Amino acid sequence: MTPVRLLALTAVCHIVAVAAIAQPAAGGASVETGGLADLSAQLTLVRTEIEFVRREMGRPEHLRSEIRVLGAEPRTIFTQALTLFRKADRLSFELARQRAPSPPLPTDPIEISHVPAMVDAVLDRVRIIKTELDITEATPEATGDPTVSSADLLRSMLQASRQLNLLLERRFSSSDVFQQVTVAISYTARLLQQFPDAEQIPDAPGFERFKRPRDVYLGLVDCFELLGEIARMSEVSTLDFEGHTEEMADLTSSDVYDLASLFVSEVAYLDSRAASGKSPIDSYYPGRKLPSHTYQRVGILKAQLAQLVALVTTSPGWLTPLMPQ
Repeated sequence: MTPVRLLALTAVCHIVAVAAIAQPAAGGASVETGGLADLSAQLTLVRTEIEFVRREMGRPEHLRSEIRVLGAEPRTIFTQALTLFRKADRLSFELARQRAPSPPLPTDPIEISHVPAMVDAVLDRVRIIKTELDITEATPEATGDPTVSSADLLRSMLQASRQLNLLLERRFSSSDVFQQVTVAISYTARLLQQFPDAEQIPDAPGFERFKRPRDVYLGLVDCFELLGEIARMSEVSTLDFEGHTEEMADLTSSDVYDLASLFVSEVAYLDSRAASGKSPIDSYYPGRKLPSHTYQRVGILKAQLAQLVALVTTSPGWLTPLMPQ
C-alpha cells in the first residue's frame, strides 16, 4: 500500500464525514424541484460520457442498482456524488495516471445547490479518460426532467456508481467496505458517549466463514432499520428504502460500499446533532479483508445500534435542538 493510496483513502473518509455533518434539520430546508431538474440534466451528461468510455473499453453494461431508496436529503445526494468522484478519480488514475483533489467542501448546511460542483468534478475525471482513450464522440445537450425526485436522482447516481466500478481494474472491495463500516462504528461509539453506562464498542460476534457481499449488504440494511428507529424516536429523518429480499442478484462489494457510505453520512449527521463541534472521524485502510471480516464488523455496528435504540427509548430528547436557520 503506497503512501499516496493511504492518503487518498483517509482523505475521502474525512470528506464523507464532513459532508454529512453540516446539515439542516430533517423537515427543514426542502429539496428544490428546479435544482433537482438541473442536476438531473448534469447527471445525464455524466452517464452519457461514462457510456462512451464503457463501449470503448468493451465492458458490460449495468443499469440496475440494488439500493432502492424512497427519498433522499441533500446531504445524502452530496455523499453519493462524493462516492462517484472517488470511483471516477480511481479510474482516471488507472487509465491516464491523473488524480485530482475533490472540490472544496461546503461550510454551510448542505443544500442541493452544493451538489453540481461535485458532479462537475466527476465529469472532468471522465472526460480526462475519454481523451486518454481517444474517444471523440461529443455528448449531446441534456435537458432536465422537471418531474425528477430526490430518490430518482440518487438511484441514477447509484447506477452510475455501479457502472464506474465495472470499468475499474481494481474494483471497490470488501476492504473498502470494512473501512467505511469502521468509520460508522466510531461515529456510533461517539453517539453512545451521550449515555454514561453504555458500552461504546461491544465485543465482536463470532467469525463466520463463507459470507458474501449480499450478507454484508443485508446486515447493513438491518443497521439502517435500527438507525431509522432511533431517528424516529428523536424526531429526525434518515434515509429510507423500499423492501429488500434475500433473492437480490449480482450484489457486489461496490454496491455494499455505496450503502456503507450512505450509512456513514446518516450516522455522522446524528453525531453532529449529539456532539456539535467535534471533529469528523477518519479511518485507516485496513489491508485485505474478506466479506466474512466485514460481516463480523457489521455485527459490532448492529450491537451498538440495538443498544442505542434501548437507550434513546427512555431519553428521546437526547439530541441537541437545531438553531433556527
